[in-house]
Amino acid sequence: MEAQTFSFGHLPTFSRLAALATLSNGDLAKLEAAGRSARIVPARREVDMYEKGVRRSLLLMDGWAYRMHLLSDGRRQILQFLLPGDLIDNLEAQDANGPASLTALTDIAVCVAPGADEDGSGLESAYASSRRLERGYLFRQITRLGRLSAYERIVDWLCEMHERLALSGCCEGNRMTIPLTQEIIADAVGLTSVHVNRTLQALRRDRLIQVNGRTITFLDHTTCQSLVNRPQGSAVLA
Repeated sequence: MEAQTFSFGHLPTFSRLAALATLSNGDLAKLEAAGRSARIVPARREVDMYEKGVRRSLLLMDGWAYRMHLLSDGRRQILQFLLPGDLIDNLEAQDANGPASLTALTDIAVCVAPGADEDGSGLESAYASSRRLERGYLFRQITRLGRLSAYERIVDWLCEMHERLALSGCCEGNRMTIPLTQEIIADAVGLTSVHVNRTLQALRRDRLIQVNGRTITFLDHTTCQSLVNRPQGSAVLA
């Protein structure tokens, strides 16, 4: 895996962590140092969570990854996408009996998440908020698969992707670019690719979204958000 030097100043990782907590100059210095040891993981490779023989939490600096279950007949269920700026926590990504494999969807850049020196530090608060959000996204995925219609699933999923990309500064207003095929979206929302295509066409006919290649624009973001059924009393999903 190739090592590469990154500056955090204009990266999604910095934007996301800074949006979750107030970072000190010391926190920023740690992030800059971590960026100097970033490594590239090519698309379709599993992500190695080990650094010098020790399992570590990572920061996703660039690119997309996902966690999935692969069934014995070749079908897969994508459980979660990891987006630019996300904390990749210390899960059993490489264990044969682990809960899910962690794979690079595109070429990604990762670095070891720098540790926080003391309780109450900016980095510690940002990591805690990131973990709360991650749990919320997982619960949201379970609810999406179990209780929502195909139309609601796609709307809810698109709204979540926009919220997450916006937190990292990766959106232009109501426009986002996602490196996903309809087949990959289908594996994430538990539908066939044909059903995903029909649902996206329905959303276009209803003038809720516009699709241009991999770029999706919300034409009526307010209506889309009103269709999203969030768990009551869930702060992390607000």
